Amino acid sequence: MGGRSEVLTNAIRELVIANRILAREGVVDALGHVSVRHPERPDRFLLSCSRSPELVTDDDILEFDLDCNPVDQSGRDLFAERWIHSSVYKARPEVNAVCHNHAAELIPFAATATPIRPVWVMGAAIGVEVPIWDIRDDFPDEDGLLIVNAAHAAAMTKRLGQCRCCLLACHGAVIAEATLKRAVLVSISLMTNAELQMRSRLLTMTQDGRDPRHLRSGEVTKMAELMFNPKALGRLWEYWVKRAGFKPD
Repeated sequence: MGGRSEVLTNAIRELVIANRILAREGVVDALGHVSVRHPERPDRFLLSCSRSPELVTDDDILEFDLDCNPVDQSGRDLFAERWIHSSVYKARPEVNAVCHNHAAELIPFAATATPIRPVWVMGAAIGVEVPIWDIRDDFPDEDGLLIVNAAHAAAMTKRLGQCRCCLLACHGAVIAEATLKRAVLVSISLMTNAELQMRSRLLTMTQDGRDPRHLRSGEVTKMAELMFNPKALGRLWEYWVKRAGFKPD
């Protein structure tokens, strides 16, 4: 991608930082990936070659069309589940960033079909509803759990609907947001909220057995608006950038 514009160069740099942040915060490990829609070509998106997020550099970022074809692969390996990104971008033009991860904190919910509900103010970023998609429901004759083709991705995207997050049964999660910074916020909040919800449930089991308190719909909306405010989101991003080893702007 020689002769890049400044806008594209900045988008690539921010995507590299997002990879490092998600690794530093424990959302992704050796696996998982995050992408951003091309800032000048809405019919394309940027995603790294198949590499651990902690190690991604500017030179690892590839450009794809919405049918998941790399513009210039240059012999590099591709993520098997890159179809997730192309499908979401194709179905939802308002989405400009997608993250797929296998955060361990999410798996108990994804394996038991237990709904994740915001139980703290930062958890409001995940939205009122987090649907769960089970690949077995749409592809009962297949034994694989990964989203490795357009048909798998389309079925998942349909279940995601207009939500910000979707759990994948016995697998992980997909996060779709309007900006890369928002996608990072939602990804971290989803993982942390799952852990806090699990701890809260353990405490209520020792008391009266009731479900933990969770945010009401109006509270979710109000708190999410506050967190997505540019000043608040900028403050969070600056903090994560520093923790990931980069110099904040």
